[in-house]
Amino acid sequence: MVSFALVAANECKSSPLILFVKDIEKSLVGNPDACAAFEFKLENLPENIVVIASHTQLDNCKEKSHPGGLLFTRFGSNQTALLDLDFPVC
Repeated sequence: MVSFALVAANECKSSPLILFVKDIEKSLVGNPDACAAFEFKLENLPENIVVIASHTQLDNCKEKSHPGGLLFTRFGSNQTALLDLDFPVC
């Protein structure tokens, strides 16, 4: 299997790249080796790659309407929260 980091590094040679990783927790939860390897690869990507990883959470709670719009409902209109790229310790 070809590593996403290798493909991304090749693709970003000609222009910047945005890499979207969907439902990342499904691949990493309960596997500290995979989490550490993924974090290492992310830290060593070229500077012109932006990585966006999604996380889904199932719950029975109904979202409340918020003045910040649907995008910021879970962030309490704190737009800087969207830029928090800290990784959890696995």
